[in-house]
Amino acid sequence: MLKITLDKKFIVMIAVVVLVAGISFSLFGPLLSKVRRVGGEVKVLEREMLAARDAIKMQEKFQRTGSLLTRQKVSLAIDEMTKTGATLGINFLSISPQRIMKTNNSEYPVLPIQMDLRSKYENLGLFLGSLEVLKESIVTVRSFEMDSDQNDSLQIETTLVVEIHLREGEDG
Repeated sequence: MLKITLDKKFIVMIAVVVLVAGISFSLFGPLLSKVRRVGGEVKVLEREMLAARDAIKMQEKFQRTGSLLTRQKVSLAIDEMTKTGATLGINFLSISPQRIMKTNNSEYPVLPIQMDLRSKYENLGLFLGSLEVLKESIVTVRSFEMDSDQNDSLQIETTLVVEIHLREGEDG
């Protein structure tokens, strides 16, 4: 008789454990799936946040340092560009300022300058990057065309049009 009582207690305990486990899974199952789903969303948001932080750091790193110029100071900007280019191994074949113009989508007039250059490919990249941080002016690249130099395979010839941004009222 004692043996039967232990078996009944054992069966009742197992039944209680199974019942508690069943109730727990039925109550916590949907919560666990929601936690997994929200965890995935948190990971996506975390990646977006890290990308945004990196973008902010890059933007802070490349702040514009120049200023809008008057016509009288354009020669300073051209001088700064040629000195910077010369230190980077850029050979300026010609520099031709164009007419000052004001585009519809720009608040300020610009002075396009066409430059014909000869350089190594890497040096041209360094020069184009240096235009971002000129101290005397704000310059943007409107267009450029590259061709290999017929006489020297390590050199390229580039026609580059940069725009120097001028102060308002300097277009006429």
